[in-house]
Amino acid sequence: MCGIAGVLGPQASTYANDVRAMSRLIRHRGPDSEGFWESPDQSAALGFRRLAIIDKTESANQPMHGFRTPHITIVFNGEIYNHRHLRERLTAEGCQFRTDHSDTEVIIEGYQQWGIDKLLHELNGMFAFALIDRNNKVALLARDRLGLKPLYYTVHNQKIAFASEIKAFQAWSHHSRELNLNAFSDYLSFRSIMAPETMFAKIKKLEPGGLLSVNLANGELQSKRWWDPLTHATPTPRSFEEAAEQFAELQADALRLQLESDTPLGLLLSGGVDSGLLLKTAQDESNGLSTFTAYYPQQEQYNEHIQARALAARFRSKHFEIPIASNDYLNAQFAVSYHQDEPIAAPICTSVFYLCQAARQAGVPVLLSGEGSDEAYFGYENWLLIRRALAVQHRYPMLSRILGNIFNPLFEHYKPYSPFPEFAARAKRNQLLFWSGAIDFSESSKHKLLNPQLFKKQSSESTYDRVIKPMRTEFERHRSATDHSCWMSYTDLRFRLPELMLMRMDKMGMAFSVETRAPLIDHRMIELAMSIPEAWNKKSATKPLIKHTAGKHLERSFVHQRKKGFAAPVREWRDQFSSNLKMLSTFAQRTNL
Repeated sequence: MCGIAGVLGPQASTYANDVRAMSRLIRHRGPDSEGFWESPDQSAALGFRRLAIIDKTESANQPMHGFRTPHITIVFNGEIYNHRHLRERLTAEGCQFRTDHSDTEVIIEGYQQWGIDKLLHELNGMFAFALIDRNNKVALLARDRLGLKPLYYTVHNQKIAFASEIKAFQAWSHHSRELNLNAFSDYLSFRSIMAPETMFAKIKKLEPGGLLSVNLANGELQSKRWWDPLTHATPTPRSFEEAAEQFAELQADALRLQLESDTPLGLLLSGGVDSGLLLKTAQDESNGLSTFTAYYPQQEQYNEHIQARALAARFRSKHFEIPIASNDYLNAQFAVSYHQDEPIAAPICTSVFYLCQAARQAGVPVLLSGEGSDEAYFGYENWLLIRRALAVQHRYPMLSRILGNIFNPLFEHYKPYSPFPEFAARAKRNQLLFWSGAIDFSESSKHKLLNPQLFKKQSSESTYDRVIKPMRTEFERHRSATDHSCWMSYTDLRFRLPELMLMRMDKMGMAFSVETRAPLIDHRMIELAMSIPEAWNKKSATKPLIKHTAGKHLERSFVHQRKKGFAAPVREWRDQFSSNLKMLSTFAQRTNL
């Protein structure tokens, strides 16, 4: 797990000092060592910050060059979980390695042996890398399938600057702070911004499963998505029971792979089924796991630390409980905002921030998490009602539109943040009711909130036409329009999961040089889940595949308990925040912040 930065294209080496400064702005991602390299032909300048997790020796430092192929150079952020298996295969095919067990070197040798397309599909892991092939005058920037690792880039005069975080571009000579108005509008709707856009008009982010090819001679770009959960879904198993058995086997293997580390490991533990399953199965594989749980004093309706404590005692983990009071929460906001780079409207970012801080203080630089399970495997109870509404809308589109016209004016002045006005407006416009797992400002609310001049500068397309409609078109190429469960998971796999849920894990973890892993969204498990027919998804109220797997290890009453969810009591703290924020605002004005 690391931080990478660089400039590519003709005479890129003239920006070597920029690259050094960019790398140092993301030092928190890799405090263990740094490295820089300039291409002999001046077409690339690379910077690297290392957090040593796998093969901690100096021989595994980056930028790394091929052993037999010095014309190939890489900077790589992430972990390749199946690197040992790939190394064995490559060695059998005649490849040679200089390192003992570096996963970085496996990428270089795999590229040389198989080419980029096959290599990417062979990798099991989370990654963002830039690979330079000087013989072919090409640079390849790639992001993992689910988007666990971010990668940003910007283009200026045939030069492509890239980095693991947006803040690195503050050191780029041609950095622009121009606001991306479409992205800002989408953020108000979805709480985060879908790739390839960012809040900055001149900065893009590589899509999950994205590959960007850069011609080093002239700076020309070609991009494609090399993986999509629908196009790579497995053949449908013969029965739900067979699918559940396959899923359980994949879950066990994914966890086994992700338990590898040359440093101590921990687990973010709630009182729920996802982290409970991970704790039980992880302790079967490896002793000495630490567990970390956040709680909020005097806010018992949000807390699961008593249940988590019982789980930790049962499975003999070294347990840490992290209390977060309202003042703690507020005091962290400047740091949380800084590390987010662009806003992520997820209140528990701050809770994750404190959990990762506690892990680093405890000497645990790797954390497992149950993140992504709810989005990938239909885990939200309110989705059950929305799924029925989608079925009615599909079967009776005219009735849906009539009801939308009736209820839309009635809901117009309904309480803030209620989903009903937005659902009524969508039905009225004959738009799909479900856009993603996040519903914040409706289109009408945004027009009331924002200066009309802003909307004149935006694209004339609506949020639905710009974001949701193209995704729906892609979905219906591969699945039936009546597969509502799959549609709901697919939108979150494409959007909410990578750019909100996983982004907050990466950014808050890296704030303290802590690597976060998500074993429950191994891509093989996702590909299997995407093959499940709609009828099978109704075998259990929510998360049928996860609950079937957890039922083999944990009591039925625990597996099927009512979901509480990981949230922060920001509404309960609102009045206190309001007065404190006024004080902070005054302080910021006086200190020119």
